[in-house]
Amino acid sequence: MSLPEALEHLRAGRPRDAAGFLESHLKEAPQDAAGWRMLGACRHAQGDFKGAATAFATSIRLQAHDLQA
Repeated sequence: MSLPEALEHLRAGRPRDAAGFLESHLKEAPQDAAGWRMLGACRHAQGDFKGAATAFATSIRLQAHDLQA
């Protein structure tokens, strides 16, 4: 599965499927901010709000250099 396919699973109401892929993907590519953001959305959709907050925070931390003040 690719990131676009994971997004399609999320949009189709299958966040658990997408999250499984994303968790594996992020073990191999832990600097992928978009992957962390998508994992946050998956966890939120599953009602795991603490996990979602952690994933979103990781995404933001990874992209901090891109933010403009």
